[in-house]
Amino acid sequence: MPNHLHHAHLFASNLDASLKFYQEMFGAEILADLDMAGARNVFLAIGQGRLHFYDQPLISY
Repeated sequence: MPNHLHHAHLFASNLDASLKFYQEMFGAEILADLDMAGARNVFLAIGQGRLHFYDQPLISY
C-alpha cells in the first residue's frame, strides 16, 4: 500500500492570500471553512493530502 501525507497544520497571517495561492497553484479544494475556538479554520484537499489552515495574526515581541 502506498504511503502519503494525510494532513499538515499551517498558521497563516493572511489566510485569504494563502488559500488563493494553494487554489491557483495546486488546484486545492476547500472542504470546510469554519470557526473553531474563536479562529477561522480552513481544510483544503490537494490530491490525497489535506492542509489545515488556522487564521493566526502576526505576533510582535
